[in-house]
Amino acid sequence: MGRAIIILCSLIFTLIPLSQIEGTEKNLSSWESFITQYNWLVMDEKYELADRLLNNRLPEMEQYVQTLSPRHQDTWRQLNETPAINSETKRSEQIIVFIEIFTSSQPHEIVREKLEVLSSSIENPQNSSLELNELWENISPAVSTIYEAEVVDTAKVSFNKLTVKDSMNERKQLIAHLNKIKQTDDGIAGDAVIWTAFIVGGTILITLLYVSLRQFKSRSKIRHMVKSDNS
Repeated sequence: MGRAIIILCSLIFTLIPLSQIEGTEKNLSSWESFITQYNWLVMDEKYELADRLLNNRLPEMEQYVQTLSPRHQDTWRQLNETPAINSETKRSEQIIVFIEIFTSSQPHEIVREKLEVLSSSIENPQNSSLELNELWENISPAVSTIYEAEVVDTAKVSFNKLTVKDSMNERKQLIAHLNKIKQTDDGIAGDAVIWTAFIVGGTILITLLYVSLRQFKSRSKIRHMVKSDNS
């Protein structure tokens, strides 16, 4: 029985990653195609078709998010339950960015790239503070999911200040805050990986201890029976 448990655990931890790799490649290709198609429709100002495309994939997105961490699920729930303040378009963009980032094999890299693009946009004085704030709001849910609230909230405050008083000094401070986010380590997601590894390792350790205990009891019982027969 004990060996059966070990073999079963080995099969589970071996077969699951293999099946995930095969399924992930197909899913990533599917999500990339969907996001590209959505962005093209928006660029062509075919907003009704873009919204229809998004709504058709929402159930599939919901299923995918259920495979992510509780923190990811909380962000997703907020995106769907909290009505957009300005328009439905804002919510749609936030959902698209969220899916684009977290269906990627390197979500941190995509976030850093988007923050870099945002920093470049801030440096351009032709971009208004309202436009910059809109760009930030599109990516902020995903950024808040990955990084600690403290560094993200500081950037949010700077964006609010910029909308009140747009100046080069405020823009420089805002870029500095975004750089601080980019320079942060893997943040919450990295801690989640460590925690997951700890849980998996702990489960294996408990299983091994259980098997060892069963074997010890069995051997003790056999020795006791042998002694009884000899006497």
